[in-house]
Amino acid sequence: MKAGFIFSSGLFWGVLLILFGISSILKSFNIHLPFFRIIFSLFFIYLGLTILLGGPIFRTDKNTVLFGERRIAVTDEIDKEYNVIFSSGEIDLSNLELENNKRLEINTIFGSSVIKVNPNTPIRIVASSAFASIRMPDGDNVVFGESTYHSKGFEEKNNYIEIEANVVFGSLDIEPTF
Repeated sequence: MKAGFIFSSGLFWGVLLILFGISSILKSFNIHLPFFRIIFSLFFIYLGLTILLGGPIFRTDKNTVLFGERRIAVTDEIDKEYNVIFSSGEIDLSNLELENNKRLEINTIFGSSVIKVNPNTPIRIVASSAFASIRMPDGDNVVFGESTYHSKGFEEKNNYIEIEANVVFGSLDIEPTF
């Protein structure tokens, strides 16, 4: 997974540096501001505005669900990474054509997600869970640790889809579509 949706954005670092600079200037005049309380408060203000306005304030790419709910249908244009953060999301891989091996990473953090897969498509899923729940297509559950699943038609010498699924403080259901 990338470094983080907020920590990699210019908005976060810009606000942080401005507040740090203002705090340093005010300290030279013996005025002390609770710097970390302000950052913590701004985060809660952001969450409140997100709920009131009905959507995220930060812009995300088409493969990230942040503070919302969305369905992502993956077609032949496959991206390497899909993220569901503080959200609910469905990632539909059931119509994905398999001309060559495809590898993708799906991360769920403080949220819930569903991955729809075609049971006739050869798939290897490497699932990693920390304080979370991952339900595999065969009914196995991963609560803490790592597990690997292979579909019935999986052979390493043939083309297949490899999914690296990481879940932290959330849930992921991998469901076959019929």
